[in-house]
Amino acid sequence: ITLWVGSGWHLVIYPLNFQKLNVILVSHEIPNFKDYENEILQKLQNVKWYNSEIVKKVNYPTFCFQNMVLVGDAAHPFPPHLAQGAAQTFEDVIILFEQINKLGISNEMLLSYSKHRSSKVKKVMDMSNLAGNILGLSGTKSYFRDKMIQFSGPFLNSYINDSWNL
Repeated sequence: ITLWVGSGWHLVIYPLNFQKLNVILVSHEIPNFKDYENEILQKLQNVKWYNSEIVKKVNYPTFCFQNMVLVGDAAHPFPPHLAQGAAQTFEDVIILFEQINKLGISNEMLLSYSKHRSSKVKKVMDMSNLAGNILGLSGTKSYFRDKMIQFSGPFLNSYINDSWNL
């Protein structure tokens, strides 16, 4: 996974099956990538981008509705800033299976599953929103953000590890 940070934008690139790339750009407008002295960023100038809204706030993650169980983005639409969508989906499934094995398929299991996932998901959502605010800084604020990133290796590693290991 590669993270690029600019003034008012950030970009996450990660490989899919070693032949394709998933590229996510978070920005109010598409940067002029040809202005950057970087071969990879310059290649992005010709990409056809698709707009989608980022869910900024979810009042409460929903994991159960009547006799249905929700996992993944259906239960918690994560902002893309920490790349946690798929990871949290896997955690949903693991906890769901643990609760089924422990309590069987029942209302008690649904409530237990929801309780186990709610606090963790809220923490990850809050950290992702914070990361998005920091990564979205522009102008002078983005300059200082970049310097802090450049000189705060241990702190940044700790933040990322904390967010990915909640």
